[in-house]
Amino acid sequence: MFAREALSKFAKREEKSAPPVFVGRKAIINDIIERANEGWQNNRKGEPGQTRIVQGAPGAGKSSLIAELEKKINKGAHATTSWLKDEPRILTLSNSEARSPQIVLRKLARLVDRDKARDLFAEKSKFWNVAIKVGVPEFGAEVSHSSETISKVPSATLSLFKEWLGFNSSRLQGPIIIAIDEAQNLPSDKDLPSSQFLQDIHENNSKLPISLLLAGLGDTRTHIASLGLTRSLTVHSIGRFERQESTELMREWCEHFDLAIGAQRKRLDGYCKLADDWPRHLHCAQKALAQVVVDKSEAQSKFNGELDAMNEQDWMRVTDRFAQYRVEYYRDRVSQTMKFNGDLIAPLMQSLNGQSTFVTMRKSVQRISEELSDTRTRQEAVDFCKHLIHQGAIQELPNKSIIHCPIPFFRTYLIETAKFPEKDETYSIRCGGEIYSEGEFDSLSDARDWATKQLDGLKSDQEVFLWQGAVAVDIITQV
Repeated sequence: MFAREALSKFAKREEKSAPPVFVGRKAIINDIIERANEGWQNNRKGEPGQTRIVQGAPGAGKSSLIAELEKKINKGAHATTSWLKDEPRILTLSNSEARSPQIVLRKLARLVDRDKARDLFAEKSKFWNVAIKVGVPEFGAEVSHSSETISKVPSATLSLFKEWLGFNSSRLQGPIIIAIDEAQNLPSDKDLPSSQFLQDIHENNSKLPISLLLAGLGDTRTHIASLGLTRSLTVHSIGRFERQESTELMREWCEHFDLAIGAQRKRLDGYCKLADDWPRHLHCAQKALAQVVVDKSEAQSKFNGELDAMNEQDWMRVTDRFAQYRVEYYRDRVSQTMKFNGDLIAPLMQSLNGQSTFVTMRKSVQRISEELSDTRTRQEAVDFCKHLIHQGAIQELPNKSIIHCPIPFFRTYLIETAKFPEKDETYSIRCGGEIYSEGEFDSLSDARDWATKQLDGLKSDQEVFLWQGAVAVDIITQV
């Protein structure tokens, strides 16, 4: 019998929840752990420049990677309260927690010695609690107070943490990785105490075996530079899975919930192809399948999770829900700013040609705005491009200066909804997906070439048909 209750919970889980099955990204996870271990093994004092940045568009799997890293580090004996000698530990923070050095130090102390952290920090906490009330910037207070009172508040620094540890850091049994999610939202001021705290870790000024993992959107590397972290940064850009990883994910997901795949491997592989190996799209496929399986089991008591027992109508419901969840994901990416600028978005996204850079994108924003009688300054155009990065509409290719749309089919969705706002948003995904996933083309490139030839010289009605079909899966506009 399949795990119906667990599958039902999966179908309702929140977007940021850790996935039940994780595949890929092994090289990135190994790099993070190995670099942390190197600094510990060499001198027990860490090394400068060990910061790792993981960046990618919304839905690329950054939060899942952090969750898997935690799982890997805490696996087995690490799950106990004791700290095994020479083994790493991880402290995961939200970007709001990372803004307060006081919160970070308290969490670090608990990670190292939960039982003694409260007593050892009690005296400092008295001052810190006052600091929050009187308005010391590093603690996030808004009320000002006299400089005389503020001067008595001890600074929350790594030196203070090292003092608590002891001069020889004997309390530490291994390296510590501080992971911060949504790092693109950290305040961009290198003089803030929170920024200086991160600088201290990155530059290893306190000679402690602590390293940073900063996860964020596609421009996180640029944003982190505004915090004063500029040298010796290693950036991992994540996006689509390899096809083998996608098929592995779908099959292991089925096994996790005791779903019998039977003769449906090819059908599952088709969903991987239709999802174009994008992590969030694959989750949408899993969620759609989960809901249909749960619904069928409730309607038919004899159904025990064998996918071979699902009929074509069941699979059609999976496909329709898959398209629905994809559209919901796209809608979440379209901000009010993008909606108000729909007449700009469509031609701007069409202008992506495989050679676009941030400079050409900025110029395109200004040019198209002028054509729409909506002149924008250089800085306004730059800010608009940055906004599109945060929404996942554009991103720089890894190790290149070329701009593309990182989320499969999102570019087409943006163009299509602007050109044909009245039509069914899920129709294109379903029809266009069938054209590509059924195997008429060996690759998106072949499909793009075919669709481009068909589009040449066609009239409006026929162009609409192509937009609703082949172009819907980016076979014309995919970079």
